[in-house]
Amino acid sequence: MCTESLSARKDAWERANPDAEDENKENPYEFVPTGTTVETGIATIAYLENKYTCSGICKTPLFFFSLELMKGIPKETCLSHLKSEIGDSMTYLGITSLAVGLIMMLIWVCQYSLWCKYEDEDDQIKDRNRN
Repeated sequence: MCTESLSARKDAWERANPDAEDENKENPYEFVPTGTTVETGIATIAYLENKYTCSGICKTPLFFFSLELMKGIPKETCLSHLKSEIGDSMTYLGITSLAVGLIMMLIWVCQYSLWCKYEDEDDQIKDRNRN
């Protein structure tokens, strides 16, 4: 009976103090990413929603993330708008990547030619005379 009242008291105390730290309990939200990367993603979603009145990337969600509920249900995803926002700047990135790749390939060919063993004609004549 003494142990039952002790466990009942402990349960009552835990219910009364839900914020109390318990070493045995793990944080159920440990897997949720945090930090500046997440904040940047949320800011991007809010920007797209405000500018294009769209929501979601693959599927249209039931409500907007950053807009008021009075706007209603989102009618389209932000994927096409995101593509148009990023598309123009990606052209320059692609051209730059191709140019850097070609330069690196040329450098590799030049470096590979340094690995070859070149013999002078004078060295070949000296080797023949020694034999």
